[in-house]
Amino acid sequence: MEVATNGGYTGNMLSDSSKIENSYSAIKAAVNFYPHSKTELNLNSDYTYYGKMFNLSNLLCGAGIKYIPTDKNSRLTILVNAAFAARFYRTQFESFNNTNYDAGLSVGFKAEDNIHLRTGLAYNSLQYTNFNGADKNTLKLFAGINLTLPWSNSLDLESGFASMGYRRFGDTVTSILKPLEDKINTQESYVRSLLVDDNLHSIYISPRFSRPIGSKTGFNITYTYRKFSNFGDKFVNGFSTGFLSPWASVYDGQAISMNIKTLILNGFTVTGGAGYWDKNFFKTVENGIYYMVKVKARKDSQSRFYLNFQRPFVLGSGITAEPVVQFDYTHNNSTLTLYKYSSLNISAGITFRL
Repeated sequence: MEVATNGGYTGNMLSDSSKIENSYSAIKAAVNFYPHSKTELNLNSDYTYYGKMFNLSNLLCGAGIKYIPTDKNSRLTILVNAAFAARFYRTQFESFNNTNYDAGLSVGFKAEDNIHLRTGLAYNSLQYTNFNGADKNTLKLFAGINLTLPWSNSLDLESGFASMGYRRFGDTVTSILKPLEDKINTQESYVRSLLVDDNLHSIYISPRFSRPIGSKTGFNITYTYRKFSNFGDKFVNGFSTGFLSPWASVYDGQAISMNIKTLILNGFTVTGGAGYWDKNFFKTVENGIYYMVKVKARKDSQSRFYLNFQRPFVLGSGITAEPVVQFDYTHNNSTLTLYKYSSLNISAGITFRL
């Protein structure tokens, strides 16, 4: 069993130039149940409350199962997993109520003591309960290898392919949209009638190098390259600015990040890192409150830095408590003025485990 509570401050809640500040608090609970050694069942729930924009407060409920049919001493390992989650917002944002369905199959093979191979597939279905046209169905295939190298070095390489179903404006719609660019109260039902179904294909490759620095510190550096193979000039209906947009996490480009973890402070685990991302997004027609704006390409360059402190305490009777404090800073440049912003997030919490 696990219960956690945390709270914090965000200097830019919507991750855009509006710079809306907010405070938040959350409480989470989870139960893992093991009917036998190869099966894990999970129930979880969390509620998040926002101080200023309290209508964004939401409840998440979920359940999942993991099953490993192979023996623990086998060179071959198979993991089957499935999960369900539903998120509910207050009345003002109930259009964004959604359900997530996940399923996956992973296969690992220990070729040698220093060579581990893996492959698998994962499926996700994101369904908006009260909002047509924003659903996403994604299928991912991946394969990777992990090598233990001399002098305590480690190299991990993974590559994969993903296909995402989505709705976009048809190829002949541009001429229809131009006369509407500055008009107010464009009928939402008319805009949606212009959407067609399509599939977006992407490939990625991601090497990661890791090694220790002394006996209590380690670091890794990761590079990721992701490319849409059929991106072109396609554009979508962006139902809101980035915070709730279903397309906010859909981009291609390059990223590099470095993370350091150390135990040199007595009893504390300190984790820090920095990263840089180049992001190319869908061309998006913003349709929040029924405005049509000119369709523009969005390209971002983002830098992020974070620092995390945590320390476990044993309370007795099998209960542990782990407080954590985190600082997170993001700076984002964009070809769209709306997404030129900086954001500082500070949070603190504590987790109890039984």
